[in-house]
Amino acid sequence: MLVPLVFLAPIAEETLFRGVLFGALREKSRALAYIVSLGVYVAVCIFPYLLRVSAIPALFYALDILTFAFALTWCYERSGTVWSPILYHALFNLITVLMQR
Repeated sequence: MLVPLVFLAPIAEETLFRGVLFGALREKSRALAYIVSLGVYVAVCIFPYLLRVSAIPALFYALDILTFAFALTWCYERSGTVWSPILYHALFNLITVLMQR
């Protein structure tokens, strides 16, 4: 479980949401790129969670995810490479896994 969560998920998610989605939309509008890429990311992350809990906890989880996604998107934009948010995302997932043990 550690390999998919710490290595594969960050590579796939950051490449898709930051590299492809944000990168393509940023050429048209920076604000639109942030809104769409963050919105889609939060929706994808929150959907499985919504199946298990009520709306109020899901709202707090969405705000948490939104903050994390914004930081990763900002990191991608500032660094100009998708590897920077991949590294931070992998590190975050590793710390989360280690704290649960």
